[in-house]
Amino acid sequence: MTLILVGVFRFIVGPSALPIIALSGLFLIALGIVISYLPPLLDVYTSIHVEETITIHAPIEKVFELNSNYANWSSINPQIRAVHLISQQNNERVIEHENANGIKYREIHRIFSNRTEEQADEKKWRTKEVWTFEPFADGTRITVVVDLSLLGIHIKPIVTSRTRRNVQSALLSLKKIAETTS
Repeated sequence: MTLILVGVFRFIVGPSALPIIALSGLFLIALGIVISYLPPLLDVYTSIHVEETITIHAPIEKVFELNSNYANWSSINPQIRAVHLISQQNNERVIEHENANGIKYREIHRIFSNRTEEQADEKKWRTKEVWTFEPFADGTRITVVVDLSLLGIHIKPIVTSRTRRNVQSALLSLKKIAETTS
């Protein structure tokens, strides 16, 4: 396909097009190298902020317990394949996740009276999630705030959209479980 385009371009522009094509190719290769290697060297991060709220028609104690118990996470969040407790001290736990792609990572999970905080600091990304639980009318209102930093240059709208979908999916799963179990 590339050879066809080069041939058409040479036919339209003439034989002098070959140096222009070669320089353009070298420019694209150099640009790819810069985009791939420069951000980690400069410690460049793409930052993403997502905030979602949902109301669940179940008592706050039940909803909080469902979400705080890491054994429930793989049934609440489809992105989590497995969860293992590494250590626990007071209200802080170190937990290892395995995501749907088989990638393992660790996070610190803190439990407070009306919120949970999850924080991971990996080589290529950092994240902090805060789940706040409030009594509301005939149930519980949950607000989830995610701050994610990815090393390198990323297409922010796509990553933000995917992060938002993951949070919404987890909230809807938690809602379904909390409202249908006794």
